[in-house]
Amino acid sequence: MTFAELFEPQTWKLVGIALRRVHKDRRARKLLGAVAIWILGLGALPCLPILLVATILFMPQSISSFAVFFGLGIALGIRGWRMRARQRALLDKGAGAVPAAARRTIFRATYWLATLMRRCESEFAMLKVIPPEIEIVTRRVLLDQLKSLEIWEEMPPAVRELQLKADGHWTELERNLVADKFEFLVCLRWVTRKDKALPVLALEPVYRGIQAKEIVTDDGWFRNDLTAAPAEIDRQLKTTARFLERCSREGVARGLFPADEERRRLATEENGKMDRRARAEDWLVGRHTVGEIGDQELRQVHRRALLRFRLLRSTLQEMTTSEPEEGLSELIGRSLAQQVTEK
Repeated sequence: MTFAELFEPQTWKLVGIALRRVHKDRRARKLLGAVAIWILGLGALPCLPILLVATILFMPQSISSFAVFFGLGIALGIRGWRMRARQRALLDKGAGAVPAAARRTIFRATYWLATLMRRCESEFAMLKVIPPEIEIVTRRVLLDQLKSLEIWEEMPPAVRELQLKADGHWTELERNLVADKFEFLVCLRWVTRKDKALPVLALEPVYRGIQAKEIVTDDGWFRNDLTAAPAEIDRQLKTTARFLERCSREGVARGLFPADEERRRLATEENGKMDRRARAEDWLVGRHTVGEIGDQELRQVHRRALLRFRLLRSTLQEMTTSEPEEGLSELIGRSLAQQVTEK
């Protein structure tokens, strides 16, 4: 655990889960141990000056030993800070090496996706009774913004069609279809460094309208050009792939996802081979493991992991290849033109 992670809200949510699983999960004990060390270390810092003064006054013969340990602690702290600074510099260098065209595509795609989420929020709000004196101008304002920034033509046809529809005329299917893709925006906020951390899949997703509004109303949005480094994205992509594979295997074994008999047999056998420890240390979804959650929750978390995997994969391809197999705009456009099939 890094010092920065100690101040992430999701870290403390994971600590709450760990407290409930500490008796049976080594990962919970490891997390709690790391947090305890950081807290004890930070708590001890204010006491060091007092301890130094007490040593000088009451045990002057021990001052040399204290100075050695004190100096060693400072040296280790400086060394850790320098290591983190070097690591951050390497990541920034990797991010800076991303082609300018790819960075431009990522920031502009994030922007028009945020405008689509703003429109979706408006469509849901219009399901309520609107006083006759209130004029709905969401569509007009967003269209003006997109056209003034010369982004309109870059958007997939499916996105343009939704934005052109009159206020309040989205169907229930269209509202739900767009809302389902909020995970794309959450991932892109992390890729564009709007958020410091990518939410872990173990925790329930929190999608808020402010996340889209912050981008749409950011006057300096297009002056930003530093993204997460490809190495960071690749690390998250691999983690997501492993989580997705576990959810897929569980879903196939339960008969929730389509699969042939051989694949279903293999999935069932793999689940059967998991011993007590493996089951206790399985991937978490909230306070329970993938093997313990209900069918509906499994479908939902599998869906979220699938969307994240595809978004991160497309983003990485935008950064590292001249001709991505599925670019960001193509991915988002296809996902809105038709439901992404469960795999």
